[in-house]
Amino acid sequence: MLASGAAGLTSLTGCLGNILDGGDEADDSSGGSTVKLGVLAPQSGSLETFGPAIVDAAKLVQRQITTADTDFELELSIQDTESDPETAASKGADLSESGCRAIVGPGSTESLIRLAEEVLVPDGIAACSPLAATVDSIDLDTENLLYTTAPRASFLGQALARPMALEGVESVALISADNRYGRQVAENAVEAFETRGTEVTASVTVDTEAASSSAAELETAMADDPEALAVGTGPVIGTQILTDYYDAYGEKPVYLTDRLRLGDLPSNVGEPMENAYVVAFKPQWMVRRSDDSDAVATGTRTGPSEIHRSFYDAFRAEYGRRPTLQAAQAFDATVPLFLAAVSPGESDGSVVGENVRKMTNTQLNYEGVYTYDSENYWTGLGDISDGVRNDYSGPTGRVQYSTNVGILEKVRLHAARFAPDVEHEFEEVLPIPL
Repeated sequence: MLASGAAGLTSLTGCLGNILDGGDEADDSSGGSTVKLGVLAPQSGSLETFGPAIVDAAKLVQRQITTADTDFELELSIQDTESDPETAASKGADLSESGCRAIVGPGSTESLIRLAEEVLVPDGIAACSPLAATVDSIDLDTENLLYTTAPRASFLGQALARPMALEGVESVALISADNRYGRQVAENAVEAFETRGTEVTASVTVDTEAASSSAAELETAMADDPEALAVGTGPVIGTQILTDYYDAYGEKPVYLTDRLRLGDLPSNVGEPMENAYVVAFKPQWMVRRSDDSDAVATGTRTGPSEIHRSFYDAFRAEYGRRPTLQAAQAFDATVPLFLAAVSPGESDGSVVGENVRKMTNTQLNYEGVYTYDSENYWTGLGDISDGVRNDYSGPTGRVQYSTNVGILEKVRLHAARFAPDVEHEFEEVLPIPL
């Protein structure tokens, strides 16, 4: 059900002795083993909206492996971070103590920093977060330990200006979360607005925990009568801001960032939100072959229109609802870490992270590179465990990491409108290349 491409998945594990059942005696041959991964998901608190998506995506990976024709199994240890850095670090320490050397999550950069300081760096554990959009701001010696499948908040801030320019918006107010994500969105958005000639009448921050008290911040933001509002917050406070906004200013367009790209947002706000635009990743199930310059058929590789549709269909079949963008990002965080545990390597979590790039990034000048698509991906685990490389591509697209911290090098952003009658719940308004 997963997709992959053509050249990157090699000895991505380095953790067989500690991730696989049996410790140092675990079988690291293609005969099969059980992989143990930790999952730190915000199942309560300010980011609780994303908890089910992260957990369900990880469980979908687990189910696909269980039903595939392979001797490998995935065991998940799922913990609630409560959207709190201290709790994330505490639960991460428990996972480390239980023998995990790779973790999916947590949900914010603040939690990832605390986790890195107290667990990942001291214990040599790799983590891939589906939501940490400001990993590039972390000032720690964490090379090869921290990864994210979220687009950079700085990119999202810059991209907000594009659809506004298209619509001829001349003035805008900005409300952002008072955290690393919100501040980086705001800083880059203000610069991009001004560069394109859009006046920023106000830039206001809001407490992420104050989900019932956004009225004062909204009044401040709209005091100078801007033509539009931009919002860079999480879903809990964002829903309250938008509910208040439509009560008082609903005729003016509103521009949102990726954490508000949720198909049920209009029903939660109580408005159709026909004048709302969301800037976010363009998920690969919305990409047609003709849209994708990387989709040239190579070997047995299949284009995104076939490969990534399988994730969308599998998620709907498993859970009876459409996957969110965050579910896709969680899927693309889980699979590489699982494959890390399957490939050969030393029993050290830091080796997992070191080999992530060998698995995800395009591999050039190597012989014996295998290509797997949605029909034979999991059945290729035997080859992977023998050290075969494979270039991973998932439902969010081609996973390509830069150096130092694991930030996605290439992203495909777009502006979309809420469209409940459309199969994917969103209609693209503007592609935004970066």
